Amino acid sequence: MIIKDAETILPLSPLQEALLAREVERSERGATSEQWRCRLSGPLNVSLFEKAWQYVVSRHQLLRAFFVWKDLAKPVQVVHKQLTVSLLHNDWRRMSAATQAGELNNFIQAERDRPIDISKAPLLRLSVCQFADDEYQFVWSYHPLILDDLSAQLVLQEVFAFYADQHGHTATPARCYREYLAWLKQQNSTTVEEFWRKELRGFHSPTSLAVGRARGDWLTQEFDHQEITIPQATQTQLQLLAETHGFNLRTLIDGALALLLSRYSDDEDVIFGLRVEGCPPELPGAGSIVGPFAHTLPLRVRVSPDRQVIDWLNEIQSRYEEVRRHQYHPLEQAKKWSEVPEGLPVFESEIAFDNGFSEGSYAGIHVSEVDSFRQSNVALTLQPRLSPELTMKLTYDRNRFDEETIARMLNHLRTILEGIAAQPEQTVNSVPLLDQQEYRQLVTELNDTDIGYPQDQCIHWMFESQAEQIPEVDAVVVGNERLSYAALNERANQLAHHLRSLAVGPEVRVAICVERSFDMLVGIIGILKAGGAYVPLDPSYPAERLAFMLEDAHASVLLTQERLVTQLPSHSGRTVCIDSDWPQISEQDKTNPNSGVVGDNLAYIIYTSGSTGKPKGVMVTHRGICNTSEVMVRVYDFPPGTRMLQFGSLSFDMAVFDIIPAIISGGTLVLAPQNPPTGQDLLELVREQDIEVLTLPPSVLATLLFGAPLDHRFMVKANYWLSL
Repeated sequence: MIIKDAETILPLSPLQEALLAREVERSERGATSEQWRCRLSGPLNVSLFEKAWQYVVSRHQLLRAFFVWKDLAKPVQVVHKQLTVSLLHNDWRRMSAATQAGELNNFIQAERDRPIDISKAPLLRLSVCQFADDEYQFVWSYHPLILDDLSAQLVLQEVFAFYADQHGHTATPARCYREYLAWLKQQNSTTVEEFWRKELRGFHSPTSLAVGRARGDWLTQEFDHQEITIPQATQTQLQLLAETHGFNLRTLIDGALALLLSRYSDDEDVIFGLRVEGCPPELPGAGSIVGPFAHTLPLRVRVSPDRQVIDWLNEIQSRYEEVRRHQYHPLEQAKKWSEVPEGLPVFESEIAFDNGFSEGSYAGIHVSEVDSFRQSNVALTLQPRLSPELTMKLTYDRNRFDEETIARMLNHLRTILEGIAAQPEQTVNSVPLLDQQEYRQLVTELNDTDIGYPQDQCIHWMFESQAEQIPEVDAVVVGNERLSYAALNERANQLAHHLRSLAVGPEVRVAICVERSFDMLVGIIGILKAGGAYVPLDPSYPAERLAFMLEDAHASVLLTQERLVTQLPSHSGRTVCIDSDWPQISEQDKTNPNSGVVGDNLAYIIYTSGSTGKPKGVMVTHRGICNTSEVMVRVYDFPPGTRMLQFGSLSFDMAVFDIIPAIISGGTLVLAPQNPPTGQDLLELVREQDIEVLTLPPSVLATLLFGAPLDHRFMVKANYWLSL
């Protein structure tokens, strides 16, 4: 390769190779650049400022480099012997302050969005926007292939030093990036691979952030940031703590982030990215070499709840130092040595300390409001700044997190740091996450849910009240047939009196095994009115399971239908067929019986699925189900006449929350067919019966949501309530 005016042609470092591959892949998707900006106050000599930049560019190889990769086996970087840089001067002095602010915001964003052509040197752009005779905004954009944050700071320091020295600058000769490449070649890559394979062993997915939305494609990312300042008293305590115990302030912040992730993810083994910058200190003269040295590498932290905070922080510092010693390969390579599957990131959060160019005055020019911008595809980046005061800046993907979540996260970080500063001898598990206000809100205020409810009520009493107030309203609908509250109450009373004659009363268990019909509602309410507790049995259950439930519940009476008798197991109690025995039952009194039952008596026993062994009977009192049902009616505002679908098996506790809220609120319960429909057929039933509320298992809900369009307004419940 022959290139005119080339001082040298250099290979790429592993980091540069990864950055170049990423750049080529993303070249059609948007710009890749980083940005520094600051306010300059004073009589700036723009031409001298440009000359200072020219001087610094001549000192450092990579500021004069461009990249060649097409048609080459290995990409290279070509360094010009000499290169002229120019400084764009935007004179906005005649604009109003408001217009200047708008122009500046637009210009800064345009600079971020504008690509930097890596095939042409220099890979940087310099701009000065002038607001007044002595007020400027300096904007510097550059490509991460040539600089990291620490190198950018070194460049700025040299620029302002030259500007202040007015031609008399006598800096020591700069070390060349070529020296770093030669040193890097001597490092043992086998040792690095062994370290990362061991360090990441057993880690198969990134630590969940838990509080955000699901991870999406990076193309849709849109970033914003929030920041807080840690109180000076806390910062002083933290600095003293670090100095006393031999670690640095950065370790404390690493620990705070690890603890935050552990609490959010409920995982004691967490991983996040750690941005390591600057030329390795092991290389002589590293402090004067300019180039891209920053690696974001995985830091794995085991959050041991019972460890003393001080001991745990010392362990984190040791892990950081280990990572620092093995930083010479980029994240992409470390991931290949890990067990994280292709397509998943190693981490979704990172920490990148803002080293911060120091504000100050140079030859009458005051530098202030220093800010930087760095692109990242990580959903969450914590950028702590240690001076002049400790600030925590959280940059986040707006498609993953909302403002309130980020504000709460920052507050939790501050609380963790304050907790460590106040009691460093405590265990890790004792470090608080919530401040006093949030603790009070979560533990006291949000739990202050006491409301008045009928504590001494029974289900059938609340039903009887509805029958008295709205006797002609439909209580139950089966196909084209309907039963009013008055009629249902009378039939249930007759059955109750009949059951009372069979010694059914408080705490007596009555099994009910009927198909979905009027008999089901008459049976349930009749059992409750007699003072008994109903035990629902699904006719489709195997005979062995039905026999177990009958025996385990000690049911003294089995209420069923004649057509089901032959398929039911034998039992020691009485059998009542509500259909064929109705002529005898109908002779009973139609008035409400007085069974002596109270709120603390048993209302029903419902059996679990038995997936972990034998089914277990869950005993529920009138007080419990009345309280729950009353809350549901109040919260979801079911007015009298609300049409509710009864869909699930009577033996499934979901049926309880179909039936009871309906009959105590004056609702109309529409019974689905014995073999209930799904998908389009279910939607047709909902429309035909004008259903407003229905309760569905998730499998059926899926057919409703994805198998047919939802053009009817109702409420769906599948283990939780949804408003549509």
